[in-house]
Amino acid sequence: MITTQRIATFPSQPVSSYGFMVQNHLGVARSYHHLGLAASRSGKLSIAQSALETAFKIRHDVLGPLHIDTVDTCGRIGSVHYKQGDLPNAMRCYQQVMTTTRAIYGKEHMAVAETAQALAKIYARMGQKQRAAKIYKFALKRFVNLGEEHRIAQVEKVLSKLGVKEEKLAEI
Repeated sequence: MITTQRIATFPSQPVSSYGFMVQNHLGVARSYHHLGLAASRSGKLSIAQSALETAFKIRHDVLGPLHIDTVDTCGRIGSVHYKQGDLPNAMRCYQQVMTTTRAIYGKEHMAVAETAQALAKIYARMGQKQRAAKIYKFALKRFVNLGEEHRIAQVEKVLSKLGVKEEKLAEI
């Protein structure tokens, strides 16, 4: 079990084993990824960011930019940026995730809808309500097509707060 105390002492750079650098080993990337998740959950955001960025670099180099593990780590980095209040970098990460997940899965996939919802949340927080509403509508249409009733209700509630009327929602 990784504790907060152990997270604080975990090295921020890849470690060597028997004289060989293990920085390109996928098991190491998975460890850094999970370390980043644990650090993020415990509020250690700088450690989370460093660990996730290390995992991302390894996964990107070994698996390539279109592998879902690489994309997932990029989204987690975006989440850390969001928690840190670094909205431009969070947006950059989520835009990259959106582009890649759409290329991998097409428009009608849960990962695309969830990423759209995260992007819309960033735009709303930045005060760009029209852009947020447009992206929330995109996410809503995906959730409707996927039959995700609880997600539909969440997005409709947010759209209502943004001033999107029910009759406009019927057009989606």
